Amino acid sequence: METKPPPITNVLVTGSTGFIGAHVVDTLLARGFSVRCATRSRKKGGALIAARPKYKDKLSLAILDDFSSESKGPEGWGGPVEYEAGNGYGGLEDALNGCQGVVHCASPFTYDTEDNEKELILPAINGVRVLLGACSSPKSTVQRIVLTSSFASIIDVERHDRLNPKGDEYFTYTAEDWNPLTYEEAAAEYTSAVVAYRGSKKFAESEAWGYVNRNGGRYRTWEEGGNVELVVICPPMTFGPVVHPVDSIGQLNESNKMLWQVRNVLMGKGGELPISRVPFWVDVRDLAVAHVEALVRPKVVGSRFVVSSPQRFSYGVAAEVIAKMKKTGDDFDMWEDGDEGPVWGKGQEIDMRYGLDGVTAEKELGITYRGFRECVEDLIGQVEGMEHEEVEKKGEVLEAEEFWSSRDVDQQLILEMESREKEEIDAAELGVRYLHQGHNEEGSLDGDLTRPLEVDIKEAETWEEPRNEAMEQMAVKQMEQRQEAIHADEQHWLERELDARMGELDSTGNWK
Repeated sequence: METKPPPITNVLVTGSTGFIGAHVVDTLLARGFSVRCATRSRKKGGALIAARPKYKDKLSLAILDDFSSESKGPEGWGGPVEYEAGNGYGGLEDALNGCQGVVHCASPFTYDTEDNEKELILPAINGVRVLLGACSSPKSTVQRIVLTSSFASIIDVERHDRLNPKGDEYFTYTAEDWNPLTYEEAAAEYTSAVVAYRGSKKFAESEAWGYVNRNGGRYRTWEEGGNVELVVICPPMTFGPVVHPVDSIGQLNESNKMLWQVRNVLMGKGGELPISRVPFWVDVRDLAVAHVEALVRPKVVGSRFVVSSPQRFSYGVAAEVIAKMKKTGDDFDMWEDGDEGPVWGKGQEIDMRYGLDGVTAEKELGITYRGFRECVEDLIGQVEGMEHEEVEKKGEVLEAEEFWSSRDVDQQLILEMESREKEEIDAAELGVRYLHQGHNEEGSLDGDLTRPLEVDIKEAETWEEPRNEAMEQMAVKQMEQRQEAIHADEQHWLERELDARMGELDSTGNWK
């Protein structure tokens, strides 16, 4: 009797808070799946779910340990590794409970490394290793895994010069091709992070194929008793709008940062146009659709797909798109969406010596590729909105800081006013005292200035000479007038300063 797998209704997505993973989450939700978002960051996971309130009944969160570092890598590349259920899986066994499908997008991607093997290669291999072990445990309900690999696991960078040095023998990369790097080459101390990254993608994907291939190398489907079904997606450069938690432009993924750099160069903010290593790309939204189709289509089990737009790109072409979008720069001749190259960016020639087969994925997964113009315009428009929000927030912060700083200054002004007022009053009182003592019976000015003013005034009241009494009254009156003038002047000055500072506030104390 033929055994059919149950329908896939619940899917675990690793790397769900990343650039590609979040788009996969949204595509699954739009198709009616229940999605469990696996992440190591509770903050990012919570932000991802909070941003999708309409799917609150379809979304759940699984906080995982750093399972990618649990096991050690091979001393050389040694092929498939056997697994025993029951080993620690960083919380994955519980996270997989009730899930029939897994989309594994999580993998380290950075060129800022000190130890390529520890920071790039081993985490990628071990992440796949632990995931597959958890998916194959006795209580697992997982029947299919879609793995996000990369064109980096396919490309042979020396092939271009070795097989086609003059560029007159065109060739096309397909899903059958493999990057020829050895583990030792990728992990060597002298190897750049770029090369090590290509190795990490190759060895992680090889780990997955080595695990699921059985029976003399022939792939066994779930119906045939295989542990899990596997489909691998190998995208080139991936661009497009972001839907994952991003607090600032500085947190954009690496590929989108390059497009934003192009925009900043065009806007006169310094820097130079980046140089693309390969002329192939895909819109992240099309890539997400490819992942979901790979999860549900029965006939693609055991397949490896290259998902790549038929259009080629360079950052010079991106500059042309953004220049037209911003209505700045020259009016370059642009191709229409859907046209294939050759396309020449300003000052950047696109490599036409080889191609990349994205047609097979287009046909077998039923996807339609977006054009480069649409992709760039959508991303740049979004990030410019983010920039505007950042500027507004920064302005609000500066205004708030200025306000509270002005409050501090206002307090200082009050203290200064009171000090100046006291000094003026003291001077007036001292003048009265000199006047009193300068017209005492001895007629001298060297009276006792340490005595309280009241004593002087009381003594002045006993003076018999009318002239002295009149002068004393005049001096007291002048002192009082001086005090009133000082107070009124300082009060007016302070009120004017405070009004100027508080003029930007409404009656509730908020900024207008």
